[in-house]
Amino acid sequence: MVRLGYLLVVAVLVGLGGVVSHAQEQGIADFSKLNGETDWPWWRGPSRNGIATETTVPTKFGDGENMAWKAKVPGRGHSSPTVVGDRIYLTTAFKEDERHCVVAFDRQTGQEVWQIEVNQGAFPKKNHAKNTEATPTIACDGERLFVTFYHHNQVELITLDFDGKVLWRKKVADFHPKMYEYGYAPSPIIYRGNVIVASEY
Repeated sequence: MVRLGYLLVVAVLVGLGGVVSHAQEQGIADFSKLNGETDWPWWRGPSRNGIATETTVPTKFGDGENMAWKAKVPGRGHSSPTVVGDRIYLTTAFKEDERHCVVAFDRQTGQEVWQIEVNQGAFPKKNHAKNTEATPTIACDGERLFVTFYHHNQVELITLDFDGKVLWRKKVADFHPKMYEYGYAPSPIIYRGNVIVASEY
């Protein structure tokens, strides 16, 4: 199954200048290896509000217009791109053989750098038709990638280095959404020395 759509990179991902002052108020200044002007290290960006203050971004883009490159993303997922340094990171899932993976792309060329399988098996029996098994966005502190997946009736937090090596993994909590069966979507949040993970049950 092909992931929904393509990963598109336009000028807004190449230069996010001007966001650093507000981003410092929201916690990015706690991480010395992140750059508030060029990195988009977690869900909704450095200021955690989905806003980049750069004013010279294109308002139109497509094939041959304001597009640096286009890359097909394997699998299926709804996670947003996490951009740190010269890499773009995404989570993805392959429902046929129930695999969770993390994928890294080169920021300048769009070439896939690596794809790492971090879990296999025990996907939820039911999930909302508009959700996926790879919906949470990766969070990065400038040194490590923090990802969450729902499998084996639990939410798991997995930490990788920039080469895709799993550093550690931890069961966060049991997860049994029997009433709604919408699946799992919350992205991890990094606050100073802590990683915050939401779980309903």
